[in-house]
Amino acid sequence: ELFSALEIEPKNAEALFWMGRVALHRERHEEAVRYFSRVQKVTSHTPDWQEVARTYLQFASIYQERDQLHLRNLKPRDY
Repeated sequence: ELFSALEIEPKNAEALFWMGRVALHRERHEEAVRYFSRVQKVTSHTPDWQEVARTYLQFASIYQERDQLHLRNLKPRDY
């Protein structure tokens, strides 16, 4: 359903947001970052959406950075 909504209306902030949430839940952090970034772009006129998107973008970015550290086999004490 979300894919259909985005095909019809690519700048649908709500669909983009939920796609980001799904990606975050599935631990697809790079994908989540892309969706939340798009939410920010299409909601520049809506402060509430901006705040929500920024918060989730920060979460996704933190997880993405954590993934990169794990790929380098760093242990928590190493960072």
